[in-house]
Amino acid sequence: MDTAATPPQPVDTAAIAGQWEHWAATFEANPDMYGTDPSAPALAAAEAFAAAGYHNVLELGAGQGRDTLYLARQGLQVTALEIVPGTVETISAKARAAGLASMVTVAVTTCVSRYRCPTTA
Repeated sequence: MDTAATPPQPVDTAAIAGQWEHWAATFEANPDMYGTDPSAPALAAAEAFAAAGYHNVLELGAGQGRDTLYLARQGLQVTALEIVPGTVETISAKARAAGLASMVTVAVTTCVSRYRCPTTA
């Protein structure tokens, strides 16, 4: 079995832009497209986090926020990252409406590199 590390691959910026456009249009056209109930992985994660005594969660690809809000309702501080800017406003508004604004931080990320992200000054 070859255990050599895979060399870094170039980032396909056109594919990333295509993903951004796809999800921005999809979320715009389908509010709460996955429903408002948490996903099965979020249910399992919340249980595992509680058992381990964790209090903070970093959620990557938060989408429309259904898991973000569920995790916050379970008492976890959630930092939710998404590549689609409109989702920040959507999730933030949902968190405020649910009285969870102090438990949820939402941000757009443009860092998609496999190995390191560019720094800004």
